Formats: sequence, C-alpha cells, structure tokens
Amino acid sequence: MLTGDGKILAGRYKRSVASEAWLLPAGTPDPEKWVRLALTHWRQMAPEIFPGVPLWSESETWSTTTEVSIRQEIAELDRKRTDYLAEIAAAEQSLRSRLRDAKACADEYERALLTSQSDELKFAVIRSLRELEFVVVDADQTAKDGDHLEDLHISVPDTPGWIALGEVKGYTKGAKTEALTQFLRFNARYMQENGRLPDSCWYIVNQFLGRDPSSRPLTLNGKDEDVNAFAGAGGLVLDTKELFTLLMQARDGSISLSKAREILRTTTGRFHAKLAY
Repeated sequence: MLTGDGKILAGRYKRSVASEAWLLPAGTPDPEKWVRLALTHWRQMAPEIFPGVPLWSESETWSTTTEVSIRQEIAELDRKRTDYLAEIAAAEQSLRSRLRDAKACADEYERALLTSQSDELKFAVIRSLRELEFVVVDADQTAKDGDHLEDLHISVPDTPGWIALGEVKGYTKGAKTEALTQFLRFNARYMQENGRLPDSCWYIVNQFLGRDPSSRPLTLNGKDEDVNAFAGAGGLVLDTKELFTLLMQARDGSISLSKAREILRTTTGRFHAKLAY
C-alpha cells in the first residue's frame, strides 16, 4: 500500500521460502483483524504450523444467532459513538470559532478599556457609557483647533440639566495627579461659556495598561489627599477596570442600567464597582 508520492504505508515481504512478514503503520485500528487475516494466509502456506485461525468461535460461521445479534448491536453502538463524537467535534469547532470572534470583538471594545490609551481608549469609554444609557458628547469634535479642553460632556436622561466633564487618560505607569489640576481650567472655561459650573468632573483612567488588571494598584495610590480634595469639588476618579466591571454587572443583570447611572452620577472620589451598591 503506497501513498500518492510512492512512499510505503503497509505491505508484506518474503523472509524465506516458507516465511514472510507483514508490516502495518503504528496505531492501525483493529490490529486483531489484521493478525487474524495474516494467520489465515499463513495457514495456507504452513498448515502444520498454523492449524487454525485463533478465536474461530467468534466467526459468524460458528456463532449462534444470539451471538451474531449481540455483535450487530455492538457494531451499531460503535457507529452511534462515532457519529456522536463527530457531532461533538463539530459543535466544539463551532464554539471555538465563535469564541475567537467574541475575543476579537472584546479586544476592540470592552477589553480596550483595559489595554488602550488615546483615542482608542476614549472611544471605548464613550461606547461603554452610552451602553449604560448616558448621553455622551465627544467635546473634541466641537472644540476649536488647538484648544484642548475636556474630552467628554456626560449627561443622564434621569436628571435633566445635570452634566459632568470627563477627561480620559491612558498610562503605561500610574495615573498622574497633574490631570486633576486640568479641571480648574476646564471648569473656568465651562463657566465662561455656560454661566455655571458643571455638576461633576470625571477623571477616567486606564493605568498600568500593560499589566493584568487584577494586579493593578488603586488609581492615584498614595495620593489620598489629592483624591479627597477632588471629591470635595464633586470629582470622580473612575478607573476603567471599574467601568468594565460595572458594565459586565449591568449586562448580567446584577445591577440595573438606571442604578448604574445613579451610582456613577452620585459617587465622588474613587469609584469601586463592587462596593457601589
């Protein structure tokens, strides 16, 4: 037996006038059948050495109808097993394909909250807040060229007139307190243009973005006085890993969308999704 390019898969050859060898690939299924066939052939060559086929009583010729019937049931069970395993393999392949697609989508949206910075991070934050049914305006789209103000204007349908200014930052290392002082300028400009201060300021941060989110320290760790001062002015420090957690909790029904909006709107200081309700 040869492959398409002429390589030997299996075969037999003469070792002497009265002997020969059979060669089969390793892992050949049902090797007993091959042995039985070889012994049958060798019996014709040397009946004095091979007087009969082993397990002859298992051949249909010398089996009872009950034995034949049971063997047929076993064969049918083997067929069903083969069909079932093929079905399971196809189902697994389909699930793994769906998982690859889901992972690719998550990398572009939800997990971008944990891995990205700059515009990619900002767009992931906007999308997640909108999924929580906040009204989010990308302020960069309406700002004058070179006039770098806050990234987002965030409002809620539940509380007409309420608005937060949001600044989105991504850091390979820890979050920086300098970003908090930017809100002084943002607030002053908002007051100048709207005749009132915003209701809140949100510092939205993805920090240590190259690390496992589970091992990341608190945002502005060791800067509690700065965080407390920011909270005193209605400021919220929102780590994007906490935003990710809150989004997943809203999706699985652990918290309603309205409750998620309420706790984000009313929380000041550092936000902790698991402690927020």
